[in-house]
Amino acid sequence: TAGDNVTLDTGAIAQGSFLFAKLTLDLIERGQLVAKSASYKVLPVTLAQIYLLHFNLRFPTIKSFEKVSAILSICLAALYPLTLLEIYYSVNALCTSEFLTWEEFLQRFKLLSGLLVKRLDNTYMFFHPSFREWLIRRDDGESNKFICDLRSGHAGIALRLSRLQVPLDAERTLELGHHILKAHLYKNMTLHKNSSRDLQAHWIASVSADVSEALCSLRNIYSPNVKVSRLLLLSGANADHTTEFLGQAPVLCLFAHEGAGEMVSLLLEFGATLDSPNSQGCTALGLAGGRGHMEVVRLLVGAGASLGRSDTAGRCALVHAARNGHLDVVSYLLACDWVMTPDAADVELREAAQQALVAAAAQGHNEIVEYLLDMSEVVPDGQDSLTGETALTVAACNGCHSVCSTLLNRGANIAVPNQKDMTALLLAVREGHWAVAERLLQHHAPLEQADSQGRTPLMMAAAESHVGLLELLLDKGADLTREDCDGLTALGWACVRGRGQAAQVLLDRGAEINKADKTGRIPLDLAAAQGNPTLVQMLLERGAMLEHVDMSGMRPLDRAIACRNVPVVQTFLRRGAKLGPTTWTMANGKIDIMLVLLNKLLEDGNVLYRKGRLKEAAHRYNYALNKFPPVETLDATFHQLRINFLLNNSRCKRKLNEPSEAVELATQVLKQKSDSYEAYYARAKARIDLRLFEDALCDVQEAILLLPPQNRDIRRVLLNLRDEVRAGTMTTSLDTLNQTETSL
Repeated sequence: TAGDNVTLDTGAIAQGSFLFAKLTLDLIERGQLVAKSASYKVLPVTLAQIYLLHFNLRFPTIKSFEKVSAILSICLAALYPLTLLEIYYSVNALCTSEFLTWEEFLQRFKLLSGLLVKRLDNTYMFFHPSFREWLIRRDDGESNKFICDLRSGHAGIALRLSRLQVPLDAERTLELGHHILKAHLYKNMTLHKNSSRDLQAHWIASVSADVSEALCSLRNIYSPNVKVSRLLLLSGANADHTTEFLGQAPVLCLFAHEGAGEMVSLLLEFGATLDSPNSQGCTALGLAGGRGHMEVVRLLVGAGASLGRSDTAGRCALVHAARNGHLDVVSYLLACDWVMTPDAADVELREAAQQALVAAAAQGHNEIVEYLLDMSEVVPDGQDSLTGETALTVAACNGCHSVCSTLLNRGANIAVPNQKDMTALLLAVREGHWAVAERLLQHHAPLEQADSQGRTPLMMAAAESHVGLLELLLDKGADLTREDCDGLTALGWACVRGRGQAAQVLLDRGAEINKADKTGRIPLDLAAAQGNPTLVQMLLERGAMLEHVDMSGMRPLDRAIACRNVPVVQTFLRRGAKLGPTTWTMANGKIDIMLVLLNKLLEDGNVLYRKGRLKEAAHRYNYALNKFPPVETLDATFHQLRINFLLNNSRCKRKLNEPSEAVELATQVLKQKSDSYEAYYARAKARIDLRLFEDALCDVQEAILLLPPQNRDIRRVLLNLRDEVRAGTMTTSLDTLNQTETSL
C-alpha cells in the first residue's frame, strides 16, 4: 500500500536515526508534509531540513521568530539548564526600551513548546543536541534562516548576574567572566581612555565578592579556563593567593600539581612567587616533579625555580620525581645547573641524587636506579640522610627483586646495614620476601649477621612465621642454637609471637624445647604469656616442662594467669598443673581466672568423692573455700559456686562420721541461700546421725515445702524420710537420695 511505501522510504532515508523517522512521520500524520508522487522525493533527507520545516510552520514571519530568538539565544549561551525565572530575567536584561511582562514572556515561551523540555529540577533544556547545534551553525549549502545570536544570549546572562545576584561567589564569578568574554559588549566601540579588556576587568571586580577565590575555585583548578583566569587576574586576583586545598597551597602549587601548563605560565606572567610552599613545605616544582608534569617542570625551572629546595620531610623535586618513577623529569633535573640559594634550605646535588636513588629503589623503579648509578655523585652503598636506608636495604625490605639484582650486579655491598643496623637479608626475611632473600643468599649474604638486639635472620623468620623462609635458612645452615642479647633462640621468638607453625618447624628440625633464656624462661613460659593455647598444647605434647620455675619464681601457669590468658590456663589445668601460692597471688582480682581455678578444684573434689576418697575430697573442698573472696563481695556466680562447695563438703563430713561439721556447713548454705531444699535435706541427714530427730523432722518438712513440684522422685524420698523420722525407725539405709554434684 501507499502507507507501507512511505514507511519503507522514510526508513531508508533515516538510516537508523529514530529521531529523524519520528519527526518525519509526525509531520505526515499532522498533514504538514504530503507525499504527492510514488517517488516521494518531497520527503526531507536531513534533520536540518526537518528543523527548518518545523520553524517555517511555527514562525511564518521574521517578526514572529524575533519574539522567541532572545529566549533561544539565552538557553544556547547558558552553561547549564536555567529555570523559567532565570530565562525571564535574562531576556529582560536585553530590553533597552520597555520591560517584558511575565504574561507576555509566558506566551512567547509557549511558542517553543516541545523544543524546550522541563527537567525534574524545574530547569529547561533543548529536546535534542542536534537541534541545539542547528540553531548555532549550519553546513555549507544550508539555509542560514533562524540562526541565533549567541553573543546576545551571553550578554543577557552576564547582565542578569551583575544586576540580580551580586556580590557573586567564586562559581558565579567564573560564569560571569565566561559570559563577558563571549558577549564582547565593547566590540566595535570607540574607547579613548580604557581598553575593552580593562572595562571587562573592572566589571568583574565591581560585582565579585572575591576574584582571588574565583581564580582558585575547584572548578577552575580541575578544568582551568585560561582566558577567564587572565580576566580575573586583570581584575585584581592575587597570583600568590593561598588556598585551602593541598595543605594550604598557593595557587601556583595547585596548578603545577594538576599539570596545567598554561595556567602556570599565566601566573608567572602576573608575578607569582616561584618557591612559595604549602604547609608541608612543597613548592610548585616539587609538586609538578612528583606528578611527572614535564612541561610545568620546564616552565618553572626556566623561570628560576630553586632545584634543591626541600619540603618539611627533606625531599626536593628530584627525590619526588624519582620516588614516583618519572625518569624524564629525573634526567631533566639532573641535567640542570644546581645553584644553591643563600640562606635557604636547599639540598646539594650529591645529597639529592643519593636520596633519589634510595627513593627509586624503595618503589622498585629499576630504570631510574640504573640511571642514577651511572652518576659519579651516587654511591651504591650510601645511606640516605633522610631515612638512614641504603638502596639495597630499602629495596630488600619492599621486596623489589629486580632492583636488588641491579644493585648487587653494580657492586653494592650485601653486608652494609642501614642506620638501624639492619642488613638487607634481615629486612627481606622480616617482611617475608622469599625471592629477594634467596637472591641475597645466592650472593653469599651472611646467615648469622645480627641486628643491634642480636636477632639473626632465622629469629626474624620465626618471629614473623615465614615458614618458607625458615626452611630456606635452615637448609642453608642457619644455627638453631644461636641466642640474641636476651638469650632467646629462634624457637623462643616463635613462642613470644605465638607462631605455632614456625615453632613446629623448628622443633622438627631439632630445636631444644626447654632452652632457658637469661631470665630462666623456657619457650613454654613465653607461649603462656602470649596466649596461644594451640601452641601451648603442642609444646606440652613435645615434652615442655609443665612445672618449670624461672628466676622470678613463676611457673608457666602463673605467667598465663598474670596475662589473663584463660584458654591457656584451662590447658594447663587439664594437663594437671599444680596450684601454688604464686598462682593465687596472680589470680587475685581476676574474676574470670578465679572462676576457672575454683571450678577446677570443684571438679577434682567431685572426682575424688565418686572414687570414695572422702578425706582428699573434703580437703580439696576446704582448700577451695579458703580461696573465696569475702562473702559480702561475691556476685551471683560466686555465691552459687560457694554453695556447691559447702553442700559437697557437708556430704563428705557426714560420710566421714563428722555430723556436727556437716550440720555447720549446711547451716552456712542456708545463711547464704535460705530457700535451698538441698541444704535442709543435708542438715536433716546430719541431725539424724546426731539423733536430733525433732530438728531433723523440721528440716525435712521445710525441704518438702521448698522443693519444686515437678521433682516428684525427690519428693517421694523426702516423704519417706519424714515418715521414718516420725515413726522413729531410723536405719542405716536412709541415705537413699543421690543428689548429683553441681558445678558452675
